[in-house]
Amino acid sequence: LLMLPRTTLLAPLSFVDALFMATSAVCITGLTVTDLSTNFSVFGQSVIMLLVQVGGLGIMTFTGFFGYFFSGGFSYKNQLMFGEILGENKLTSVISTLLTIIFITLLFEFIGGVFIFLSLDPALFDGTGERIFFAAFHAISSFCNSGFSILKDGVTNEAYRHNYSFQLVLASIFVLGGLGFGTVYNFYTFGRNKLKGLLHRFILKKPFVHKPNAFTFNTRFIVLCNIVVVVLATGSYFLLEQRSTLMQDRSVYGEFVTSFFMANSARSAGFNSVDIGFLSSPTLIMVVTLMWMGASPGSTGGGVKVTTVALAVLNIVALARGKESIEIYKRRIASESVNKAFAIILLSVLTIVLS
Repeated sequence: LLMLPRTTLLAPLSFVDALFMATSAVCITGLTVTDLSTNFSVFGQSVIMLLVQVGGLGIMTFTGFFGYFFSGGFSYKNQLMFGEILGENKLTSVISTLLTIIFITLLFEFIGGVFIFLSLDPALFDGTGERIFFAAFHAISSFCNSGFSILKDGVTNEAYRHNYSFQLVLASIFVLGGLGFGTVYNFYTFGRNKLKGLLHRFILKKPFVHKPNAFTFNTRFIVLCNIVVVVLATGSYFLLEQRSTLMQDRSVYGEFVTSFFMANSARSAGFNSVDIGFLSSPTLIMVVTLMWMGASPGSTGGGVKVTTVALAVLNIVALARGKESIEIYKRRIASESVNKAFAIILLSVLTIVLS
């Protein structure tokens, strides 16, 4: 598809270039061999957008979804496999969870797309259709943490560099996408139960039985880890870049938005609102660390995952305090999980050094 003449406006892509672009899109890496904004047609940009969506949802999710319809159901082995991937104990709930993952992904992307649409200046577009496509592309790209943009020079483009509403929406979407499907699904079920409760109370006038333990241990731990990283990374960027890239911003509010956007984009999203070449050396070290750390487990983001680093740090603290195990929210973390965390970190460092 990417090799078709209608995909590009200038010279068609070679096989290697098309393969690279397709792989980069499905693996939500964001690397390109040509400018998407100037060399790609709307058809070519749509192909990239669909590939990013497929990669974001996960090949396994799509395989399971279509396999269910074409074969009439899952085999017992497949159900066990998907149950393990999705963290579901009941085999019957695996199918509904797969469908729910697709639904809530599209729902959050739609909501994000609406907010992006509202944050845009209509004067920069030829029509409403172009503005809708722009919003849809960036909503999918940001939720999937891919880093693809159809803006010339990306978010550093003069027309968008100081559009802080656009940057805040974009950052919120890729932070949400980086939380992981399990966490987002947990938020979805929590919100759905709250809406049902309000519906029963004020409209149906019937009692509603609320389910206990709305947020799982994983969700609470992942959210805590992300809050710590977001606050520390944003604050560090704000302090380190005062005499560098933040001098381009016109207000303290603008400086905070740029700091929030850049610090969190570094983790996996791949967008940048300032030229990376102008970042100071300490900030670059922080950005590299954030890229290595990445997002949350089961998310569209990469890295060794924040929970892995958190477990390693907590284990060091526990050892320093003379404790034999890690306890979080009155629960003991299994030693197997701690061993896995250190193994992942070691393998990651070895892979990076060898590469």
